[in-house]
Amino acid sequence: AARAAVERAEERLWTLGVAPEALAGARTADPGAPTTAPLGPAPAVPLDTEQRRWIADRVTDADLPPVPEAPDGAETVTSADLRVAGVTLSPGLHAEMALLGDRL
Repeated sequence: AARAAVERAEERLWTLGVAPEALAGARTADPGAPTTAPLGPAPAVPLDTEQRRWIADRVTDADLPPVPEAPDGAETVTSADLRVAGVTLSPGLHAEMALLGDRL
């Protein structure tokens, strides 16, 4: 039953435009092998205006994550935090962080 559900999900993603190679890469070769979460982001599914409208008509506030609190002026990040997040600083921001003691 689980395999059929996965195959139906793959078929739906393929219909939406996800490349078959991206779907095949997510499967394990050995059915008895432990499954792990993919290391990369989920494949992007191209949507046209009609599909976006269809989704928007069905999403409710209960489907959305809670809104995080707005940051206050006391919160800062270090250059290490930004590197881990994959953020590349412009030379100006890099200089500003150096002047602020590696905090932004």
